[in-house]
Amino acid sequence: MQIPQTFQPFPKSTIIVITDNVQAKLYHAFDREFTYLETLSSDYPSHENQEQYSMQTPGGMHSGEQSEKTRIISRDKLYHKLSKNLLFRLQKNEFETLVFTAPEEDLEELKESLHIDLFKRTFAWIPKNLTYEDSLDLVAHIQEVEY
Repeated sequence: MQIPQTFQPFPKSTIIVITDNVQAKLYHAFDREFTYLETLSSDYPSHENQEQYSMQTPGGMHSGEQSEKTRIISRDKLYHKLSKNLLFRLQKNEFETLVFTAPEEDLEELKESLHIDLFKRTFAWIPKNLTYEDSLDLVAHIQEVEY
């Protein structure tokens, strides 16, 4: 996508990571180009023989709920995979800087999971879950931090 003139161009080759606890979408931005690269997923739990967690609410209704332990394992597996992917891209000189968005409750774990070379190249940490935003909205959120 071409970034409209109403937005600033990206002065450095940047990988933008939009993540939650089950997926990470990677984009590349440079000058006025904004391109989707790939989506990584935790692949946990496996969808084979997956059990549904169920609970009864005080109102008597049943609802499916992912356990907190499963959410944490999923997030940790995803962040490990993400760090390896980005380190490989760094070794291939695919970017100069990084920008991350993640839900506020997961941001510290994301920071701790990254290789130090990736951490040093990170320009911004945005504490928001933007995994379902469109490309233009992503650019707007990133440029709010005065890129």
